[in-house]
Amino acid sequence: MKTSMFESIKEALNKKSTGGFGEMLRTEIDNTYEVKILANCAEPAKTFFHYYMHGWNSFATGEYVSILSPTTFNERDPISEDRFKTLKMGSEEEKEKVKTVRRAEKWLVNVLVIKDPTNPENEGKVKILRYGKQLQKILLDAIEGDDAEEFGEKVFDFAANNAVLKIKVDRNGDFANYTSSRFTTGTKFEMEDEQEQQRVLSELHDLEAVYDPKTYDEVKAFYNTHFYTAEDKPATKNENKQVETEPSFSDEDNEKLVAELGGGGALDTTDETVPDEEASLTGDDEIDELLAGID
Repeated sequence: MKTSMFESIKEALNKKSTGGFGEMLRTEIDNTYEVKILANCAEPAKTFFHYYMHGWNSFATGEYVSILSPTTFNERDPISEDRFKTLKMGSEEEKEKVKTVRRAEKWLVNVLVIKDPTNPENEGKVKILRYGKQLQKILLDAIEGDDAEEFGEKVFDFAANNAVLKIKVDRNGDFANYTSSRFTTGTKFEMEDEQEQQRVLSELHDLEAVYDPKTYDEVKAFYNTHFYTAEDKPATKNENKQVETEPSFSDEDNEKLVAELGGGGALDTTDETVPDEEASLTGDDEIDELLAGID
């Protein structure tokens, strides 16, 4: 009995991601990649995974560390709260240290690789494209913005004259820049064969399984391990009843902070100007705007 496309999609959704980071599409400067954006037909809202990531060089090991921000799920984030408190009430030394923690806004989406000049073996495979604000703007323009009349549903269509994303990785000094990327219908690509479509859709990766969400306490423990040393770790009431190092943080402050962070507010950063999008995160000095609004 022939398996329907819908059944294939459901099977793919119930299957755990087999590769995680190993299934990421790796791009390199001075190269152009061609990919087909794949829709999650069974659960369209899960076509993209929108998330926030904290990253910094560990003060315990010296190595780069990163962790998923709970604001991804509109939950309280102990790292953002600590940064807020420190930048508002900490010493100049503490403020400089906490500024080394960067917060980046990212997206994940499944793509069918059409052209990969650096890893040709990826062509014809389903990979995960991890991207930031530069590519997000290009996607939004094509789907619902200025270019929607030309592309629109073609972004996800398999039929003739569908839209293919050309990811052009230009050099900007020592960094990568994606602003020259664009959608095009000029690429000779179509997939009208239902069996081939089913094959592609059955290989969709579970985007929500790429990162392992942590609880508030787990994120706080990770932060304390890699940010604070034994000398400067904040004392708690149990450790020293005479010392109260943490400034008050009201429910109203937290609601405002979560609203700003969860909605892509003043703490957002764009790190697409670096070759490895996860390994180096740009600054977010605009946090002053948020601090000025919560007095």
